[in-house]
Amino acid sequence: MKRSPLGMAGGLVAVAVMVAACAGASGTAPPSGTAPPSGTAPPSTTAAQTTAAATPALTSPLATPVPSPTMAAAAMTITIEDDQCLYAGPATIPYGPFEVTWEIRDTTQLEYGLFVFTLAPGRTIEDARTAIETANEDDPPDWLKFLTIYPYGSPGTTEIFRRDLRQMAAYEDGPIYILCAHPDKVLGLFGPIEVEQ
Repeated sequence: MKRSPLGMAGGLVAVAVMVAACAGASGTAPPSGTAPPSGTAPPSTTAAQTTAAATPALTSPLATPVPSPTMAAAAMTITIEDDQCLYAGPATIPYGPFEVTWEIRDTTQLEYGLFVFTLAPGRTIEDARTAIETANEDDPPDWLKFLTIYPYGSPGTTEIFRRDLRQMAAYEDGPIYILCAHPDKVLGLFGPIEVEQ
């Protein structure tokens, strides 16, 4: 069986899509293709998402956890265009909620994945890139912890997801990183985004 050059990340996208399909979730983006209006409360998270310990949260645009109402979410934007991924946002976020607007303008692929992860102390973004691009198995190394996987992006869509680091059991400490990819290529890897506690 031939492995994808993306290895682990491609495997995670494929596994996440299969898990969602088995659970009855759609692998397509919402039909509107636009972000929800400002002030609209996102749907509540499922019990399976909130009880995951070291397992990353598998989140579709239709099942977005609600951030803490006591703190404004740090805002970030990820744009995929011309087979590239661009990041616009802060270099530091508070320990708590964050919000990512994920805009997919590229039309060269049908599936895109967005991943949020942390690294063990002493590991670098270059270490993460090498591990992700050369892994021959679907499980990440112990020093790379995926916090959230969003495998449902498709061309021509804009989605918003919200997460809260305080509610993520896999988050322990340190900065976060963001990876965007399609199943056979890393499009962008961003970080460290420091977390102020």
